[in-house]
Amino acid sequence: MTVTYSDNAIKTFEKYYYRRDSNSEFLETTPKEVFDRVARYISKGVKDEETWYDRFYDMMNDGYFRPCTPCMMNAGVQEHPQTAACFVSGMSDDLISILDMDKEAAIIFASGSGIGANFGVLREKGALLSSGGQSSGPFAFMKKLASTGDAVKSGGRSRRAAIMAMFTDDHPDLLEFITFKNGNDQELLKSMNLSVAISDAFMQAVENDEMWELYGVVDGKIKSKHKAKDIYNKMVENSHKTGDPGIWFVDKANKGNGLIEQYGQIISTNPCGEQSLLPRNCCSLASINLAKLIKEDGTFDWDKFKELARYGTFFLDFMIDKSGYPTPEYERMAKATRPIGLGIMGLADLLCVLGIPYDSIEAYELGKTISLTLTQESIKASMDLAQEYESFPDFEENRKGMIELCLRFGADIGRTSLRNSNWTTIAPTGTISISADCSSGMEPLFGITYTKNLADSDEKWVFVNPHFDRMYRDESWFPEAVKKIEANHGSCYGVDIVPDEVQKVWRTAHDINWKDRIEIQSNLQKGISNAISSTINLPKSATVDDMRGIYTLAWKKGLKGITVYRDGALNYQPVQFDKCVEILGKKEFVRPRVLEGKSYQVNTGHGKAYFTVNVNPEDGKAIEIFNNGAKGGGVSSAMMEAVGRLVSLCLQSYVSPEAVAKSLLGISDGRIVWDRLLETDPKPGKINSIPDAVAQVLYRFYVNGQISEDLKNGLMCPECGGPARLSEGCLMCNNCGSKCG
Repeated sequence: MTVTYSDNAIKTFEKYYYRRDSNSEFLETTPKEVFDRVARYISKGVKDEETWYDRFYDMMNDGYFRPCTPCMMNAGVQEHPQTAACFVSGMSDDLISILDMDKEAAIIFASGSGIGANFGVLREKGALLSSGGQSSGPFAFMKKLASTGDAVKSGGRSRRAAIMAMFTDDHPDLLEFITFKNGNDQELLKSMNLSVAISDAFMQAVENDEMWELYGVVDGKIKSKHKAKDIYNKMVENSHKTGDPGIWFVDKANKGNGLIEQYGQIISTNPCGEQSLLPRNCCSLASINLAKLIKEDGTFDWDKFKELARYGTFFLDFMIDKSGYPTPEYERMAKATRPIGLGIMGLADLLCVLGIPYDSIEAYELGKTISLTLTQESIKASMDLAQEYESFPDFEENRKGMIELCLRFGADIGRTSLRNSNWTTIAPTGTISISADCSSGMEPLFGITYTKNLADSDEKWVFVNPHFDRMYRDESWFPEAVKKIEANHGSCYGVDIVPDEVQKVWRTAHDINWKDRIEIQSNLQKGISNAISSTINLPKSATVDDMRGIYTLAWKKGLKGITVYRDGALNYQPVQFDKCVEILGKKEFVRPRVLEGKSYQVNTGHGKAYFTVNVNPEDGKAIEIFNNGAKGGGVSSAMMEAVGRLVSLCLQSYVSPEAVAKSLLGISDGRIVWDRLLETDPKPGKINSIPDAVAQVLYRFYVNGQISEDLKNGLMCPECGGPARLSEGCLMCNNCGSKCG
């Protein structure tokens, strides 16, 4: 099968997957070489090695299958590379355990994976210590972990570190946890997702308007009482305002825990929430591209899907033995329980091509059948693996729980055994789905079109969903429709020249009611053995009542977790589909001989820099900037002058100071320092680079005296500074394919 790749897909391979030498020169230059390396490594030494190599290579090369990014990036590059994507800490209320977790996390971050930890196991702030002192509480250690993630990310070769900070619903510090990211540490904590592990008892107390008690971690005494509804409302209101915390339904999640008799309850998830894992466990992930499974007659290829589910299960099981692990404890747990996470991507593409609206009963039923079939076929393959190799070591001790878990999915294992303790999940597939040119996970389309700004020119490219392009590009309405769809935030809904039947099917995230999003996720969850990572994107106008309704309905529908993002809830720039600004009726700026301005001294990683900003006498707005100093660390006066000239050119071309600063803010050159822009500032801020310093000066002094509200209302990619969005619980970038964890 011949597969062509989009520009975005190739850039994803270049950025993440092509192997490089010590000088960062490519040792691989085609996707085929990546697939060969990965397939060869995973199949090495197994029975029928060449047969499995061919199967694994073909299903990747034909676009049907992608393992997780750590596997694509690391497999075959070194001996026992870390290939698992999801890790959960085994931290306990002990200083050595906390420090060990921090060390383990650093190793995990360095290989491109993320970690989850339940900080609710740590004693509350002010609690007595055995030494006679008082505990600093969970939040100090949360900041420490965030700092570790930031430091390792800065020196690593992969994506930003991803962290899930979980909290119990009866911890004395719960109310402070809810608003933890609202303070002055937002920049440090932006890679950390917050979630509360909500029990059925808590939700029942909310429903019945009952009191809820918060207990000391060590002494078990009641520390305070609150109306459950007040706590719940505070969670919802803060999530509406900032995007945190999310909610994870811990009792629902443990219904998928077949090992509870031996290990007890699961108390945390990985950073994006699709894997509920026991302490010090991890999971190998991969996804099947549903969009490739449409036959020529326009029907879904169930036989091929079942084959891929079987082969994918073998692939992930083999990966467990080939992978490296951050510590011996993680390796022991992974090999004793052998969980895997086989999932799907391209669901939205599949539905659109089949002519099925995402928010229809037909879509709900098809989703449930797909997920149930996936799990049933994976369980069958796990039974065959146990026959060929052996069952997972902890199987017999947990036989009863595993039999009951299998029966929930209509699989009766009888007197046989299993190779794996869990099988399916629906994970964030941002990077791998871009590499396969398909929609992400189970998410609806975020946009039929979007604009990409080319880094090396002023050119803007409009990208069109490849299936939409293939199906309609010969229609007379198509060229004009693409422009109107772009101006309509990537949606064809309400675009008059697009036929009604097309509008009905090609719905994007903001066209779909949140109740329908929960309905399709709940139907998919009925067939998935672990959990699902999905984000409901709401318009800025969404109310607190809307969000409360989402969380409550999600619990009633049996979801294990839910992430909700309201436009304007986070501190970075959102995706903007119609970004071109026409400057009409503006006269050319003619510089007078004398301009007034101010000079600002800023400490940078290259020494002291001086920025002189002059203003337009007509309106008092910044119109030019001159940069001097900061000659250390290889920064030349030419580079300083170039930045100043280009910024000045933008300002004199009526690009707002805010827009200029937005494009520079957060650029990092690895030489980070902390400085106060004014001596009266209560605390120093992070200066990432000279361009970042320019941006901060512009924002601070020339955009209403503070960082603009527009910037506060959106999402910016931490890798390239481009527009980003929340999808499946993770930050996604259409520009570079970057995502968390």
